[in-house]
Amino acid sequence: MFDMRQLNVRYFEVRLQNGMRLDVEPPKLKVLKTISEMAKIEREVITAEGDVFTRLAEALSKALSKNKQQKKITTDFVLDTMNIDEMQGLLKAYFDWVGNLQYSKN
Repeated sequence: MFDMRQLNVRYFEVRLQNGMRLDVEPPKLKVLKTISEMAKIEREVITAEGDVFTRLAEALSKALSKNKQQKKITTDFVLDTMNIDEMQGLLKAYFDWVGNLQYSKN
């Protein structure tokens, strides 16, 4: 019998600028799809109103909120504490980590 409770859960470790440490859990496929859609940036989407920043912040908020510490990370928190380079870098590192999960043994 395959017991899913015996799987080794791996975490994406993040330390935010304010010193908060999070152990982010792997996303469920539905959440990953949502985050991927929210994080897509296309030239025609970039507007003066900051749609790109909001979409990136929403994606990060959703990803980071699924953490071992059970801390809720809001879109406003991300927008207030991160610049665009930090948001993009964190999302890239997160998606790299998720991608590596599928190729590694559990």
